[in-house]
Amino acid sequence: MEEFTQAVNSGEGERVGVVRTEDAIFMAHGQEIIRGKEEMGEVWKRNVEGGFRTMDQQDIELHVSGDTGYEVVSQLWTVHEEGKEDEWCSSKFVHIWKKQPDGSWKLHLDIWNANPPLQK
Repeated sequence: MEEFTQAVNSGEGERVGVVRTEDAIFMAHGQEIIRGKEEMGEVWKRNVEGGFRTMDQQDIELHVSGDTGYEVVSQLWTVHEEGKEDEWCSSKFVHIWKKQPDGSWKLHLDIWNANPPLQK
């Protein structure tokens, strides 16, 4: 997750797909299901190039059993626009991770949705 966050916040959208399995699934709030590492990489590249950024990521729960793990996380995100003040939104997500034959962990299932608007 740190690699993903670093790639997003540094504007390197092409790096975001590296942490995903080949048959990864992305279920984003209000969107159709996206399947496959390549398609997800393209979506995240566009998001990052469009100004998507995150902060204040909080781990709520993490569990690993054998070659599968999951995490429940909350975070703030924004779409940064030059010359404008960022408007941060709150969301939560569940990630399912799979251990790869080389020992690395890759994100297989990414599900997220928005929280109620932040109070100003």
